[in-house]
Amino acid sequence: MIKNEDITTTATGQFPIQGTEGYIAPEIEEARLNKELNARFNPEKADVFSLGLVFLQMLTYENVKGFNTKLSHQSLIEKVNTITIDWAQMIITKMLELDPSSRYNFTQLLNLVPITVTPSVNRK
Repeated sequence: MIKNEDITTTATGQFPIQGTEGYIAPEIEEARLNKELNARFNPEKADVFSLGLVFLQMLTYENVKGFNTKLSHQSLIEKVNTITIDWAQMIITKMLELDPSSRYNFTQLLNLVPITVTPSVNRK
């Protein structure tokens, strides 16, 4: 796994441009749509975006396929703003940042998850 490091990839290279259409990160989608042979991206940040779309779909019960382009980003943010769970909305917003350098990585995201420890109850 390559973490926090940009790579250049080609369709026939060691790191092929791949992913589920409509869910891949915008920086990869743009290269794919432009039929570019090379794309420079951070695999971890790209995975964060894709997972963010899946979480958004789970929370809204709506299809979000195709919200992964620069042109659809405003509509994507509007959909994120419909999430009623504040901490989930914040995390998904960080996951779906258009600019990969501003997008959180998995470690940063884990630090945003609220963890509540409840005392165990002794059952007799």
